[in-house]
Amino acid sequence: MGLGNIPKSICDAMRSIPCFSKYDVLVTPPSGNSTTLKLRYYLNEAAPTQPEHSAIFTKGRADYQTIACHRPKQWEQVDIAFLLNNALAFHDKLIKIENHRYRSWEHCYSFFTRHQSAADDEIIDLMCLHLSNYLASWGMFRGAAFLLQKDYKVHLEVVHLMLNERFHILRSKNIREIAHNDEYINRIFELNQKISEIYRRKTTDFENENGRNSSDTLISKILLGVFGCVPAYDRYFKNGLRSTGIASAQFSKSSVAGLLQFYEHYYDDFEAVRLKISEHGVEYPPMKIIDMCFWQIGFDSDTQKEESEQE
Repeated sequence: MGLGNIPKSICDAMRSIPCFSKYDVLVTPPSGNSTTLKLRYYLNEAAPTQPEHSAIFTKGRADYQTIACHRPKQWEQVDIAFLLNNALAFHDKLIKIENHRYRSWEHCYSFFTRHQSAADDEIIDLMCLHLSNYLASWGMFRGAAFLLQKDYKVHLEVVHLMLNERFHILRSKNIREIAHNDEYINRIFELNQKISEIYRRKTTDFENENGRNSSDTLISKILLGVFGCVPAYDRYFKNGLRSTGIASAQFSKSSVAGLLQFYEHYYDDFEAVRLKISEHGVEYPPMKIIDMCFWQIGFDSDTQKEESEQE
């Protein structure tokens, strides 16, 4: 008799009934904070002498149901353990290498989170510095990037915009509230448009009469660094996402909505890893976990391709 995802209180009650006294614990989230369990109960004395080992990554099966009522068939084929191990591999670099450049995201995100209602000019100035350093260490000052020709104060108007309480909803980590929330998605792309307009105006000069366009990579990295509400749609992330078919690799409303619902579909699995990573001092938002999963896949794929071409 297989029963899954039932309240722990019910499980405890069933354990007290003689005919259900034999059971195996098949799944229990490693965080210990969830009441989501998966148990196998036996109706007779034919229980195995060696119980099955507990598993963390178990979902994605055809019989698993979530709040999402429309899920692409590709989601059922996902190797969720492989996907989440990529996020752990990404984060492992931060643990093993002191002052790794990936820490820049943590510093930026944490500072904006602590001061999300800031009005003090000195704090806002520091926000600009954090954002500038994070973007530099994440590759946004390369080559012909317009930020390379600007000081950190070019971000001042953008920072003031993002501090508007209208966008506080983007700090929500509750996937089950935001995965189907049109307002949440609309706020993201409202910011996308307004940030792009600000930078275009800031880069209008005698060399660029119409200003410079802001790439999806830049805007999504800013939103990831400040709110953690979207992954960074850079080359590696998009290649990793494209290879799975889970959602569109273009920075769009449908892509972001699809990723939010994908996280919801594998909620316990993603949350187990998110909580494990967050034990190291910074509470990671769901979309940062998504970012690490697919970025690492894209990066590894590109690295393997380069190595094979050199052979």
